[in-house]
Amino acid sequence: PLEMDAVYELLLPADSRFHRDGGATKQPIRLSLSGLVPFAFPFKQATIPTISYMQFRPRYRRYTLWLRHGLAPSTSLASLSSALSLAPPLPMTLSRPTAASLLLEAAFDPDTTYTIHVDADAHVRDGFGLPLQASFSTFTTATVNAAFELPAVHYGRSE
Repeated sequence: PLEMDAVYELLLPADSRFHRDGGATKQPIRLSLSGLVPFAFPFKQATIPTISYMQFRPRYRRYTLWLRHGLAPSTSLASLSSALSLAPPLPMTLSRPTAASLLLEAAFDPDTTYTIHVDADAHVRDGFGLPLQASFSTFTTATVNAAFELPAVHYGRSE
């Protein structure tokens, strides 16, 4: 079996046959492949890049987390949720809209910096039985679109 988190290179020389019903290769073929990657959330960024156009800025009160290998049947959303935290602290809910994603919902304020922390937990397993690894991501939420901002006017008076 392939080792976890290792990259391999497969070289098929010219005139190779890898199936009895297939023809020979005309030229050498070089392929990269890997074993399973550890169970950690593949965040877009760990820290906020200094170049603004490269910054990940979620717009809404939702943050989608990708599950590369799904979750083991024995892993509950409650156990996974207990490994997640936000700083500054906010109440959050976690749901699983698809087998390969989680939806974290919280009352994120616009234009505010948050860090999501994931604690390692040997009891939280992915679909291949790999334990959850620690990870984190720091991001700043997007500003509110000016079309949705209301002027501070009350009963005909501006404030």
